[in-house]
Amino acid sequence: MSRNVLELHLSLLMLQRINSKSVQGPYFTVTIPDIHTVEYAEAGKVATIEIEGGMSRPGQVDWLVHARTFSGWLPPHESEEVTADKLKQILGNIGQALSMLGMPHRIVEP
Repeated sequence: MSRNVLELHLSLLMLQRINSKSVQGPYFTVTIPDIHTVEYAEAGKVATIEIEGGMSRPGQVDWLVHARTFSGWLPPHESEEVTADKLKQILGNIGQALSMLGMPHRIVEP
């Protein structure tokens, strides 16, 4: 098993489904407050990203996560920079959480 696959399996084991809309990781929480938004929280900071559902097969919704709608942390942390590496980590955590919630998805890069 490759290192990346092993890391993915280990990270999925560290996730806990809180309810039908939320997943808790070791240092973050991902919540789907509505069908248009994913909320990412970490260390007291919160960010939102737009999502939308589309039909790929009859009865199957595939979610699109629009990475370009990430604009940083919400107030009062809006002045803290989010590096490209951090954004990649956030999107990865969101992807893992959506998988745990049974939401097939893909990240739409800017």
